[in-house]
Amino acid sequence: MHKAAAETWMRFAGMLILLWAWQMAANGQEAGSWKKRWLMSSVALAGAETLDVVSSNGAQEANPLLRGAGGQFSLTKGIALKAGAVGALMLFEAFTLRRPGGSENYKAFTIVNGAAAAGFGAVAAHNFHVNSTSPPPAYLVAH
Repeated sequence: MHKAAAETWMRFAGMLILLWAWQMAANGQEAGSWKKRWLMSSVALAGAETLDVVSSNGAQEANPLLRGAGGQFSLTKGIALKAGAVGALMLFEAFTLRRPGGSENYKAFTIVNGAAAAGFGAVAAHNFHVNSTSPPPAYLVAH
């Protein structure tokens, strides 16, 4: 598969994951639904972070922690740093939620994850726009 086709499919898959996660999160209405929403917000956060990595791959990078030789985004550094940051956040949330009284934090953690997912999703969309050499496929463009 060509790089452009692979990137297109990655964009499409990432957007589907984000839409699916938020649709699932919005459907819960009962008292225990914040746990489901938190789980879906965690999936959305991981998906948005993945899209951010994919959108940055091969482009010039401003962040020195993510920059490789030649000033381009380092895929190895990017995956390690971003997966570590998201993993640490999710681990903190999971341990906090397991403590006595921790279940009261599902709503707050859902909001934090949702805001972070929205931020990383916006960065990924910007990166795809800036780094694009060709227009996106018609099925990815809102009409």
